[in-house]
Amino acid sequence: MGGFRLGVDVGDTFTDVLLVDERTGAAFRAKTPTTPHNLAVAVLNGIRDTCRAAGADPKLINHVLHGGSVASNAILQGSGARVGLVTTSGFRQVLQLARSYAAEPLARPEDTVEVVERIGADGVVVVPLDTGAARIALRRLRAARVEALTISLLNAGANDRHERLLGRLAAEELPGVPVSLSAHVIAEPREYERTVSAVVNSYLRPQATRVVRDLEAALASAGITARISVLRNDGRATAAGHAAERPIAALSSGRAGGLRGATHFAGLAGYTDFLSLDLGGSSADVALVQNGRPRIDRQTAVGDLTVRSTGVDVHTVALGGCSLVRVSKSTMELRIGPASAGARPGPISYRNGGTKPTVTDVNLALGYLPEAIAGGRIRLDPEGGRKAVAALADALALPSPERAAGEVLAMVNDKLFRALRLVSVRNGHDPKDFPLVVFGGAGPLHANALARITGTWPVIVPPSPGTLSAHGLATTEPSEEVVAAPGLTGIGPARLRAVLADLVTSAGDRLATRGVPRDRLCAQADLTLRQPSGRTTDLLADLGESVLAAADPRSALGIAPEAEIVELRVIVRGPRPPLLTHEPLPGRKKPIPDALLRTKKIMVDAALVAADVYDRAKLLAGNVISGPALIVEPDSTTLVQPDHAATVHPSGCLLINPEQPN
Repeated sequence: MGGFRLGVDVGDTFTDVLLVDERTGAAFRAKTPTTPHNLAVAVLNGIRDTCRAAGADPKLINHVLHGGSVASNAILQGSGARVGLVTTSGFRQVLQLARSYAAEPLARPEDTVEVVERIGADGVVVVPLDTGAARIALRRLRAARVEALTISLLNAGANDRHERLLGRLAAEELPGVPVSLSAHVIAEPREYERTVSAVVNSYLRPQATRVVRDLEAALASAGITARISVLRNDGRATAAGHAAERPIAALSSGRAGGLRGATHFAGLAGYTDFLSLDLGGSSADVALVQNGRPRIDRQTAVGDLTVRSTGVDVHTVALGGCSLVRVSKSTMELRIGPASAGARPGPISYRNGGTKPTVTDVNLALGYLPEAIAGGRIRLDPEGGRKAVAALADALALPSPERAAGEVLAMVNDKLFRALRLVSVRNGHDPKDFPLVVFGGAGPLHANALARITGTWPVIVPPSPGTLSAHGLATTEPSEEVVAAPGLTGIGPARLRAVLADLVTSAGDRLATRGVPRDRLCAQADLTLRQPSGRTTDLLADLGESVLAAADPRSALGIAPEAEIVELRVIVRGPRPPLLTHEPLPGRKKPIPDALLRTKKIMVDAALVAADVYDRAKLLAGNVISGPALIVEPDSTTLVQPDHAATVHPSGCLLINPEQPN
């Protein structure tokens, strides 16, 4: 190990970069506006900023860990590829017969074609594929100019022969169009789950491929030969090429990185159970963490859409600082999102051509934001924000802009409350039983008001909350994943033991070439099992020496005797890389005078109040900031409301609680 590694979190509005010196653990952060035309441009801007701060040569970067919310935002905002779908004759409506999913399918009915073929549930070919008719159907999709193709046939999970044959035909009839075979995306017998997951994969593939290609080209142009990994939904890193082919596996990579960072800092502050809120530019992610571990689900949800891909259990809503605020012409009611101003043109107050009001404009009009954000890159236009809110007041026939701003924030906080309540109640808990960890550029602004509704105390604001997801990415432990060859059905104990040992050795060898000590490796088996009913289940189990030496590895892994092994992967991980975190020096209850920047007027609960503005970098452990106050840092601003106080924990976290009456 040595040199530098880079964590990159690409959002709809900002791209966060964290550079870590692998020898010392020192970290350097940057927040740059996302560049929609080529996301890699913003990454290079962040690399230049962080390397300049570190006094480092960018060519010394040896590993880039990439993630973000671009894929999930594409689903929330409906901006993915046009997808063609090929199904078995008679199953054209497979997406319309959804399981409690009322939104418009991502593959349009007019872009769905049927082919004559049939494979039985036992994998036996009943009706051979009519290749001539299949070519005609594929040409219809070519004429429709689909940008990606999904092939999902009945019972392909039992035998993918026809899907593979159609894939070869598609390569001839639709050259250059990426093809997703459902049986290769997930090993799932259920038609809807397999089809919708494969369609989502296709919906995201052109964008994912472009992101990886642009990043590779940009790094090469800067002389950076770093290995590129992408964080998966479950928090593991995978090769960039694999992520481009199977983007549903990295659908929520930004969430996974954020939860890693939130769990780290919550633990330093003494909390292993908490609710988390990541509020960015276009989306909000909420999750429940218990015993220091994010919950892992065998499926991943974005908005109303759920796909079969193992990932952290996070609920996402289309709401963020750049969400557009409008008044419905038909009902004259307030609406927020799901559309977003994004990085271009951005909110009105960004001075970048935006003409539609956003949540950020409302916060600026209330006095909550500084004159510049993103480390000074964006100078805000307070007058533009006030005009935007005044226009909302006129449209709603409200007596003042302040009243309109209050209505907007009330709706924002209500949406966030519902999301927090959902992830709590569905797991059998009351949100009041947990503290709330908030991050993302917009999170700390809304956290205090939200906690007043939910009763989630304390509110924990980690250091540099606006770049916390990049922190989680940069501290992802090195890992390698190896897949066993097909043909595991009926495998005996001795053969299974040998296969497991070979896979562990192979993955360990790869990590050893990267400088990871063998004595610090740990292994897990990730298995897909087919039950006698035909249903597939997943199992993730530790692969310790006791399992590898067991007479019957199936029993040691917890595999039921009647279950068949469909797929086996072995994941070997190294230790988590070191990172020096910001720890304020022990101080006193009152902050040093230099930490107080100024006093300004802000609106809280429709009242104009004087708020002290503090520089977070100059606060010391033990300092108590009584509200109303604003605590500013390069990537975010924390609002402390009246009758509440923020205490600086030795970990660097801010802990916000209601003030006790004298």
